[in-house]
Amino acid sequence: YLCPEPYPEPNSEFLRSHGIRLFQFGIEGNK
Repeated sequence: YLCPEPYPEPNSEFLRSHGIRLFQFGIEGNK
């Protein structure tokens, strides 16, 4: 479920933690 509104705080925490993992994974894959 996606909405154009800003994410609520709990969702921001989720995206922040998983976003960092995806970001690091992407860097590892691009080396």
